[in-house]
Amino acid sequence: MSDQSKAAGEKPSDASDDGPVMPPSMSMPADAPPPPAVAAKPLSFGRQMVQLVVIPAVIVVVCVGVVALLSVLIVVPDSIDSYLLKLRASSGVGRLPGGFQDPRYKDKALAAYNLAQMIPSIEDPTQRQRISRELIDILDHNVDEQEDNLQFYLLMAIGQLGREGGLDAILARFDSDRPMVLEGAIGAVLSWPDPDNARRAIPQLVAVLGSASSVVRKEAAAALGALARPDDPGVIEALREAMTSVGSGMREVRWNAAVAAARLGDERASHRVAELLLNRQALATLPAAESGPDAQRTMSQPMQDQIMMSVLAAARTMTHPVVRDKIRQIADNDPSLAVKSAAKQVIHTWDQGAP
Repeated sequence: MSDQSKAAGEKPSDASDDGPVMPPSMSMPADAPPPPAVAAKPLSFGRQMVQLVVIPAVIVVVCVGVVALLSVLIVVPDSIDSYLLKLRASSGVGRLPGGFQDPRYKDKALAAYNLAQMIPSIEDPTQRQRISRELIDILDHNVDEQEDNLQFYLLMAIGQLGREGGLDAILARFDSDRPMVLEGAIGAVLSWPDPDNARRAIPQLVAVLGSASSVVRKEAAAALGALARPDDPGVIEALREAMTSVGSGMREVRWNAAVAAARLGDERASHRVAELLLNRQALATLPAAESGPDAQRTMSQPMQDQIMMSVLAAARTMTHPVVRDKIRQIADNDPSLAVKSAAKQVIHTWDQGAP
């Protein structure tokens, strides 16, 4: 390469193409102004559209998506009146073959459940009476006999409200032959706020104590233990008969009947409670379950604890000396601290003057 070509500004072969190169024989003065900036290449029409239209549109879509997600996550509970309206709507075809349910029926059952959960927070007597009347009317005119779940939750709600006319509606459901409806009626009676008034259900409870359903029978026995009195006609006899129940699933029926009768002072039941249900050594010889794999092994200590704690929770009204002596032994000697503590609480209740 000639000297003239170098003077003309041609680059050496190893020079970079990134920008203007100063000739080797020249240097930039210290006080020289900076070279003019290279003008940016104008954006193409397509890139302008991306920046001005597409990107803002994407941002809007993202924002809308976030708002939609929040609207799903932040659920505003329905009002009582909206639940009542849903309960009056059609149930569709109810339960379908194969155990499937019409979505409209499931919506009504969910509304009944949610309403039952809200009842304890309603304090205004006028509102409680209005809701009770509405639910009774719905139960009578908007619920099919086959809709067990609906009847169960409606009965529970009516029982918790405890308003005029409600107990009559509950007692009428004891004529049902559907176990879940009977369970709802028993639960409604137990949740009735006036126990003396709830005693009107004792004849119905005695009647369903002979039901074919073991669940209904054990719940009826427990309800009689809570509501009945020793001189109520037919109660002790019915509980004694239930104590001898045989068949699959009847063990808890026998136990609940024994506890209920012991609460009423029955001697036979009191001995059963003291010698079996409050006797850790006797419980340890029983199978863990009536059927299935657990029937091949005996009760573990936690299972024994659970049974004894359940009996002690109902023992405050037991008056027979054989039960009281057994509970005092438990308070002194049982290996479980929780069971000992529960027994001491029962004794404290007796010492405070409870029956």
